[in-house]
Amino acid sequence: LGTLRGGEGALGFQRAFLIAGSASVMASYWEVPDAATAFLMERFYTHWLRDADRPSNSIALFRAQADMRAGAANGALPAQWAEPAAWAGFA
Repeated sequence: LGTLRGGEGALGFQRAFLIAGSASVMASYWEVPDAATAFLMERFYTHWLRDADRPSNSIALFRAQADMRAGAANGALPAQWAEPAAWAGFA
């Protein structure tokens, strides 16, 4: 998302971080409730930094999203967090 520039693609907030030297950026394509985002980020960093198999950041995100779906399905988390709107916008 962002302003399209000929030959450069979309120039948006995430691109500024990449140009500044960040190895990767996680962003959401749409607005997500703060509580759902906080839970997702906590699970993401737990998987990324603590899982024994040292997953890539994309695998850690996938696992965090699965945690949200499973937790909502078993009643441990708000039911609406099972909906893709709460977790699928992150890339």
